[in-house]
Formats: sequence, structure tokens, C-alpha cells
Amino acid sequence: MIKTEAVWTHEPAAWQWDEKGRLIAQARPQTHFWRKTRSGFISENGHLYAVQVRGDFIAQVRVSGRFESPYDQAGLMVMADAATWLRAGLEYIEGICYLTSVLTSDFSDWAISRPVDKNSIWLRMERDRDAVVVSASLDGKHYFPVRECHLSDALALEVGPYLASPMGRGFSASFEELEIIQPRQPHP
Repeated sequence: MIKTEAVWTHEPAAWQWDEKGRLIAQARPQTHFWRKTRSGFISENGHLYAVQVRGDFIAQVRVSGRFESPYDQAGLMVMADAATWLRAGLEYIEGICYLTSVLTSDFSDWAISRPVDKNSIWLRMERDRDAVVVSASLDGKHYFPVRECHLSDALALEVGPYLASPMGRGFSASFEELEIIQPRQPHP
């Protein structure tokens, strides 16, 4: 599903599906998803490899990266439009990878959760009617809550892995065990 139907919002410097079924991508320099908060700055040139999903869904992936520069980031993203989206993943802050999330409804917020010992994490985003629930796992089995929020009433959303390198020269990330499933049929 994701391999054949997904498209990049902004194509990364390089990307491929490897022989193990992983999506490997190289972020371009000075790329980001952010809107207005604190500085008025808007950046919409990050890399989202998305498929349109109608109704409820569960998206999950294991994210790994070679994070090098401040705010290098990779994870999962759900987007209604350029001003309405949610991203969650690993973000490189002061030499450490943290689990972070950003909810944007015209203005972006930034929630920094916990540091992650290794540069890898499993992420899950579930849309359940009017809510999006984000959870994460350090081992791929035991998930813990990260965030629950309202994103959009739109029937269809763009969903998939993302990466960006706001201050750096770019970096490489991999996405494996990627799947998007629909537990219920979409509402008409």
C-alpha cells in the first residue's frame, strides 16, 4: 500500500526501498515543518512520504537515523493541509535524541518527551474518530502514551513517515516495519 501509492511532499536528496523492505532517505539541508510560534517563521519544505487515508487508521513504523545537527528529526506525520498537521518522532537536541511531537493548527507547538538511548524507536499514530493518539515503544512490543489530540474533522488525511534537517547539512534515516491499517470502514 504505502510503496505504490505514496508520494513525497518534497522529495529528499536521495531515497530508496532496500532489499530488507526499509525506506532509506537522505534529508536535504535546511528542511523543516514549522509554523509561526515564537518567531513568525514558516517552513513547509520537510520530506513527508504520504498516502491519503480516509477515516480511522493505525500507522506504525520503526524509525532510525544518523542524527548529526541540531533538530535533525524523523518519524510519523499526519497532515490535513499545510497549516494543520501532527508530527512525532526522534529529534536531535543538544547531542541527544528525544522523543518529540508537534501539533500545528496554524501555529505549531513543541512537546519534548523523553531522551532515547539509541537512535531508534517504534512509533504508532491512531486516528479514532475525532482524536489522534500517538504512542511509542523502545522494543517494538510495549507502547507508552505520548500524546492525544484533535487534529481535523476532514475525512481524508495524508499519513506517512517524514524527515527534516532544519539547521544541518542533511542526514540519513530509515523506516522499517511500516504499515497503515484501517480497523473500521471510513464514514461516508
